[in-house]
Amino acid sequence: MKAKLFTIKKHREKANEVTNDNTQKLEASLRRLKIIRELQDNFWEVNLSNNTIQLSKHDSTFQFHEDDQLEDLFKWSESIHSADRSNFLNTIKDPKLTKNDKLTLTIRLSTSPNVYKWIMLRGIVSEVDSSNSPSIITGIFSDISDIKKAELDINKSNLRLKTTIARLNNGVLLEDENRKIIITNQKFCDIFHIPVQPELLTGSDCSQSAEQVKHLFTQPEQFAKRIEELLFNKEPVVAEVLEMVDGRILERDFLPVILDNEYIGHLWNYRDITNSELSRKILSANEEKYRSIIDNMKLGLLEVDNEERILNANQCFCDITGYSLDELKGSVASGYLLKEKNIDVMREVNEARKHGISNMYEIQIKDKAGKIKWLLISGAPLYNPEGHQTGSIGIHLDISAQKKLESELREAKLMAEESVKAKEIFLANMSHEIRTPMNAILGMSNLLKKTSLNQEQKNYLKAISTSGENLLVIINDILDLSKIESGKLKTEAVNFNLRESLEQLEKMFMYKAQEKGLLYHICYSLDMPENLIGDPYRINQILINLVGNAIKFTDKGKVTVSVTFYKNNADQYDVKFKVSDTGIGMDDEYKKRLFENFSQEDPGITRKYGGTGLGLAISRRLTELMNGSLEIESTKGEGTSISFTIPLRVGTKKAPETIELQTNEAKKPLAGLKVLLVEDNEFNRLLATTILSNHGASVTEASHGLEATKKAQNDYYDVILMDIQMPVMNGYDASIYIRQNINQKIPIIAQTANAVKGEDKKCLKAGMNDYISKPFEEQKLINKILKVINRSKKMNKVNAYTKIDKEETPYDITILEEMAQGDRAFISKMLQTVVDTVPAEIAKLESAYENKDLKTVKSVAHKIKPSLLNLKITAGSTIREIEIWEDNQDWELLGEKIQSSKITLEAVINRIKEDHLK
Repeated sequence: MKAKLFTIKKHREKANEVTNDNTQKLEASLRRLKIIRELQDNFWEVNLSNNTIQLSKHDSTFQFHEDDQLEDLFKWSESIHSADRSNFLNTIKDPKLTKNDKLTLTIRLSTSPNVYKWIMLRGIVSEVDSSNSPSIITGIFSDISDIKKAELDINKSNLRLKTTIARLNNGVLLEDENRKIIITNQKFCDIFHIPVQPELLTGSDCSQSAEQVKHLFTQPEQFAKRIEELLFNKEPVVAEVLEMVDGRILERDFLPVILDNEYIGHLWNYRDITNSELSRKILSANEEKYRSIIDNMKLGLLEVDNEERILNANQCFCDITGYSLDELKGSVASGYLLKEKNIDVMREVNEARKHGISNMYEIQIKDKAGKIKWLLISGAPLYNPEGHQTGSIGIHLDISAQKKLESELREAKLMAEESVKAKEIFLANMSHEIRTPMNAILGMSNLLKKTSLNQEQKNYLKAISTSGENLLVIINDILDLSKIESGKLKTEAVNFNLRESLEQLEKMFMYKAQEKGLLYHICYSLDMPENLIGDPYRINQILINLVGNAIKFTDKGKVTVSVTFYKNNADQYDVKFKVSDTGIGMDDEYKKRLFENFSQEDPGITRKYGGTGLGLAISRRLTELMNGSLEIESTKGEGTSISFTIPLRVGTKKAPETIELQTNEAKKPLAGLKVLLVEDNEFNRLLATTILSNHGASVTEASHGLEATKKAQNDYYDVILMDIQMPVMNGYDASIYIRQNINQKIPIIAQTANAVKGEDKKCLKAGMNDYISKPFEEQKLINKILKVINRSKKMNKVNAYTKIDKEETPYDITILEEMAQGDRAFISKMLQTVVDTVPAEIAKLESAYENKDLKTVKSVAHKIKPSLLNLKITAGSTIREIEIWEDNQDWELLGEKIQSSKITLEAVINRIKEDHLK
């Protein structure tokens, strides 16, 4: 019985055990189901008593076993990242855990080789063993990889933000809505002298910070009050300027942070602008300084935009234009100020400005009163901080006065140039006007020499001839100096025989030296090259000047000319000419100004010896023109030595010119020649006709070129003597016409009073054969004619004349008396010529004036002037004024002068008729 009871008991106990076990499993299943249902997540359970782990496969991405399948805990833990594995095992086996304790773990779990996902394990100690140590931990796990990635991105972003803020040169403070510090940087701490690392301030309360730092600012109470205003208003504020007591200047921004219309904090941004503010103040001061300078310099400043609208202008610009700033602002500058012709210029300038070009230019404007002004403008483009052009700025200087001065200077320059031209014309005319009567004076003197004269008459005649020759020297000096100063004097390089030139020089002054009892000789080396290349005319001119001066200023002793040769190379010499005398010499002070024009040592020199004082000045300049140099040595009272050296090349020997001698015409070398004399001056026609007739020529006269062409066409002539400056047709045109239309071979000799170098070339170019200057020497004229027709030159003497007494009349026949030498028929003929020609010419003068033909007026005046001047009629000076009348002179005044001359001349002609032509 007892055994049976025992067996029943055993069965009952076993049944209870099974029941209890099933109950436990059921409870566990229910527990798991309940947790899963509540958490809706994956399930895990660790049994620490047998070191197993059971997981559900709610997420297919995990490579787990089926539900309720146990796995060895340590083997499974190998799927955990090595960095997380020990923490996981230590946490679930922590002996401090008791029943119902909760735990949370984050691990990286491998889902495939080298691929991990972040897993969050949450669990609870569901059972303990007899020692109250955890035996079963039950929980859920979740895939938080996306969350972890988001956290990582946020952390990275925060790190970037912190790093950026930390490195900013601005002081930055980010606070939350409760004024707790979220982030700040070192610059902020430095600005406010906070001796704490910025990261240690995170979470600190800033509600009292304004009070703590307000003492750093020049207006502490206002600083603190403004902080409260900004926090209360919660409106963005930028670029507030704050001044600190240590001199620093801060610029502050306040930026509220709004999220979903909810205020969650604010950002403070402080910038230290001390340097930039100081620079701005310096720049402003400089701008003010330069603006003041511009104003003081009377410079107008104008700023315009890209459409040329005026943005700003200073007071000086307003003063220049006459407009106020209110009138100018907003208007287009060119519309107000520019004349029409300058608008295109301004358009080009503005177009260049758009390409970044700065420039300076002059332009005319019209001010408010309508007055024209000249401005000098210096303009440059303006740019904004982004580099975009916003307009331009211009500085304006009123140069109206300078422009007026420039215009006056241009006029003065033009007048000066015209004066120079007038001077040249005057010198040429002076040469013509002086040489014309000189031609008659010297010509008649030469004729007079051939007559029977007593000693007193010879002395008088010598005085006349010498004075005339001296006058010619003065004329030539002045003309040469004028040509040198104007740069029109040119040197030549021709083949010449220097020995012949020196022999002529010796002969030229031999008689003058003998008259003064001087020893005069020229010495040169016997091996001197026979021919050289240079300008013999200018070399002779220098030598004549120097030898002439030496003889003039030497009363006793000697004058020596020496020529020395220094060979430079195979075909060139430096030839040194030296003229020495034992004359009056000169002191050192005078030698310093020796080469000044018109220079003489003292007025007594001029009175005693004569001359212009131009010879040495001309000689030196001529030497320099030929690439040479001139030197002088002199001692007062002992003498002077002047030398000049010029380079000359070796030339070739010239064949000598020969003139066939025709002995049958020795007495009258021009016998049988028909000569056409073309000359507009009555006196010169009479002189030339007398000379030519005395030498056997038959002379036909013509008063101008056109008349000469007609006579040359209707008759044959052996030679033509052609004056250059004549009315109707001048000598050049007449010669060209004869050569082209009448006779290409007839000899033509030019004769002119315009003694300018180069005149001979012009004559040759016009087809003439030779050239002779007035006043000419009788023998030279005959020689020229003989040369061109290839005849011998032998002169006969002319008959003498006797003088007549001079009478007091409204005219003066002194010149005619000297020319006539007692020949009353000659005087009557000349006076009859005046009586016959002048009234007709005056009528032409009036007619040309009525027709406003100034050219003819001047031509007629030129024609009659010599006759009037030779008779010393007072109207002659008025006629001379009429001859040079210019287009811009008073036309009515010209008419008055013509009428005045007419009245005077009518009276004079009537008197001449009464006195001589009854």
